[in-house]
Amino acid sequence: MSDMISLENVTAKYGKTIVLKNISLSILQGEYVGIIGPNGSGKTTMLRLILGLIKPSTGNIMVFGKRLSRFHTTHRKRIGYLSQIQQIDSNFPITVKDVVMFGRCPRIGFFRGSSRKDREIVVQCLEEVKMLEYLNTPFGHLSSGQQQRVMIARVLAQEAEILFLDEPTTGIDIPTQTKIMDIIDGLHAKGMTIIHICHELHLFSQSLQKIICLKQSLYKMGNVSDVLRPEVLSGLYDTNIYSSHSNPYDTH
Repeated sequence: MSDMISLENVTAKYGKTIVLKNISLSILQGEYVGIIGPNGSGKTTMLRLILGLIKPSTGNIMVFGKRLSRFHTTHRKRIGYLSQIQQIDSNFPITVKDVVMFGRCPRIGFFRGSSRKDREIVVQCLEEVKMLEYLNTPFGHLSSGQQQRVMIARVLAQEAEILFLDEPTTGIDIPTQTKIMDIIDGLHAKGMTIIHICHELHLFSQSLQKIICLKQSLYKMGNVSDVLRPEVLSGLYDTNIYSSHSNPYDTH
């Protein structure tokens, strides 16, 4: 498998404050990777760096084999992003099909009308997340979990190859969290590269393959059973995590 994303000696600052220091790592095509760390450890900053929203102070970032400074806008359509659901005004005049059609914009352009093929893709994507019956429903009338499933359909409509998850199940009830993670597992099984930021470790998928631990620098990176261990997490979070606590990922 080839590298989809690589960082080489990357440091990032906000003003004079160093947020990430000397990060070097790679994420392979088709990997499901988790990013963890305490508040202020640089998790969201790393995401913003890879998305090209901010520039590193030093170092190089490669995405799809291209240096980010030369990252062409046509590559951005290959990256999907799913964050926490934001509160939507129930009176806001946008339907479910409109939200998913926005995912087609990087493909068809923002000032061109949708084609029959685009509309068919929207229907297919809503079918995949089991939300087709809400096609013409105002987006603001849906529950948080339903809205998040529609946002996954939007990523599918975009035909993204990399999916960034930033606490996507926060504020959603446990049964719906499970449904959403099942959908994301399905995307990974089909070959999508997934990078998942999460504070609550039990919300990680069982499909998770690698974990990156950040504490401004790269604290540890490795497979799940090696990273999610009391001695590692205790040092990462500066707290005592006893070995008696069960670890669902422990294969030792």
